[in-house]
Amino acid sequence: MQIMIAWFFLVSLWAAPLMAEPILAAADLTEVSIEQLMDLEVSTVTKRRQKLSETAAAVFVLSGDDIRRSGAVSIPEALRLVPGLQVVRIDSHRWTVSSRGFYNEGYANKMLVLIDGRSVYSNISQTVFWEGQDTLLEDIDRIEVIRGPGTSLWGENAVNGVINIVTRNANDTQGALIAGGGGVQEQAIGNGRFGGKVGEDFAYRGFVKYYRRDDFTNTAGTNFQDGNDRIQGGVRTDWSLGEDDRLTLQGDIFDADGGGLFTYPDLNAPFSTVANRPQHMSGGNGLGRWSHTFSETSELELQAYYDQEKLQDVGTFNGIRHTVDLDSHHSFQLGERHQILWGGGYRLLWDKLKDVGIFFVATPPNQTTHHFGLFVQDDITLVPDRFHLIAGTKLSRNSYTDFEVEPTGRLLWTPTGRQTVWAAFSRSVRTPGRVEDGTRSNFMVTPPSTATGGLPVLVGAAGSPNFKPETALTGELGYRTEVTEQVSLDLTAFLARYNDIRTFETGTAALETTPAPAHLFLPLDLANMMNGTTAGAELATQWRPLDWWRISAAYSFLHMDFSLDPGSTDTTSVATAEGDGPKNQVNIHPSFDLPYHFEFDPIFYYVGPLKGRNIPHYFRLDARVGWVPTDRIELSAVAQNLTDDKHQEFSGTFTGATLVPRTFYGKATLRF
Repeated sequence: MQIMIAWFFLVSLWAAPLMAEPILAAADLTEVSIEQLMDLEVSTVTKRRQKLSETAAAVFVLSGDDIRRSGAVSIPEALRLVPGLQVVRIDSHRWTVSSRGFYNEGYANKMLVLIDGRSVYSNISQTVFWEGQDTLLEDIDRIEVIRGPGTSLWGENAVNGVINIVTRNANDTQGALIAGGGGVQEQAIGNGRFGGKVGEDFAYRGFVKYYRRDDFTNTAGTNFQDGNDRIQGGVRTDWSLGEDDRLTLQGDIFDADGGGLFTYPDLNAPFSTVANRPQHMSGGNGLGRWSHTFSETSELELQAYYDQEKLQDVGTFNGIRHTVDLDSHHSFQLGERHQILWGGGYRLLWDKLKDVGIFFVATPPNQTTHHFGLFVQDDITLVPDRFHLIAGTKLSRNSYTDFEVEPTGRLLWTPTGRQTVWAAFSRSVRTPGRVEDGTRSNFMVTPPSTATGGLPVLVGAAGSPNFKPETALTGELGYRTEVTEQVSLDLTAFLARYNDIRTFETGTAALETTPAPAHLFLPLDLANMMNGTTAGAELATQWRPLDWWRISAAYSFLHMDFSLDPGSTDTTSVATAEGDGPKNQVNIHPSFDLPYHFEFDPIFYYVGPLKGRNIPHYFRLDARVGWVPTDRIELSAVAQNLTDDKHQEFSGTFTGATLVPRTFYGKATLRF
């Protein structure tokens, strides 16, 4: 391990004196000054574009060029670069991404994820199925990540953060792109895209993306049989309807196959079975967005989308989910001191779930829910160019818990043009979903004994319509500065109090005769009997020692402390919650532009142990070498996990623990 770390820094130092000339167009962030990086515009914090340096939130922007130079071939892998995010690879094709803890056995339920304004947070599992979320990485303009509550603008389930994946306008993806490659683990990579125009005002593009990945092994050294392939296609059009109106229409379809070894509960000896479980996931979506500019300070946007997701043995789920979503927001200036943003939306969700043997029982099998929301936010200028107060709230109503209120207050102080100080206090809510409303997930059978009257005991988690929303009160303090023309610093500290967190309370065993043989069912009823606090800090910095050398680094610290309410019978949730986030995480990413149009990007990661899962800490070293002789040709070779041949990131009740292997692949990209 020490040898690999030493190699990492020695190569960085060796490469430095070889640098000569930049090799890419302006998209390469090694050519962007620290001041320009601070002035990057983001839209997730206020739903209107503003400078990153003027946001009162813990925001990090991952650019399309950051993704390219990371060597990542999936969105979750690219998100490892974001400070404060915990990215866990479950197996060959599944990930979970969380912020500030709450890993929840692969179901990170406090993180809202959007792709071009379309929420991909699943109401079935209360998480994001990352194996179903993808796009052509070359088409991603940026990924904006808010660590901390989204509250007044984004509302339900944006408790610990918002990930907003923004793809490029069709005007910016003209011409053709073909990319292909493969190697160890990433067996096949194939991408294609074509963009064009009709007249001066209508631009379009279409793309197709395919990959195939090899199997992982588990901690016992057994082939996990989770090899998978996925194909996706999509189109986007951007239409300028005069000077003040813009219309975007876009859509995607995908089909994915995977698998993996699952431990099935069995009512007959030996009372559990380990077998491969083929999985299939498919879906599609269509989105339309119209925006109208009234003036420099007033804009209206209307958006509608339909999304369908079909699950076949994905996790413990088998069924189909439909979403129809309508959303609007309007910003305008009131007087000289108030910038008002207000809007509302409606979401209709309906699904049809199927029972999966004794594994999963859908109650009821079909469900329709309605979600309404209104929000208002006022950005008040207290001292021009120096001091702002941002106050707002979101009012929402859903079919599970009726009305919810999520207020936020933020202060923004810019004492100089190079410094920003901000503070925020928010209340956020995670609403229940299908799993907590009444379904049943059976995960274990204990053998017959005299105490059970000679009957096996089936143990399962049972939802309840009485499950309450989980809430959080979060305080944050941030400081952002351009230290010199070569160095920037972004620091956030936070303290959060969580109430009514999910627990598993032991119920009363009851005799069941279906499925056979006769058995006792012991429910672990889902309840809200845990509370706790988290505290931590997140640091991100950029340093440009020379024009051809940029270093990005991030560090995060997390402390979690939870306790049960009196009367709780839960024996595992406190230890699991407190061990669901690494106390320390580090990443360091130096980017070099070498002579003769070469690029070199080593990335070092450290992730602390997940003690609640008995997962040890790990070091990870990735490296990418790229050659870009012209703006039309790019060749790259990528190595991941150079420090160890395998390391563990995940442990689950049904799947056990898989090992993430060392990976090598090559890729060629042509643009014309």
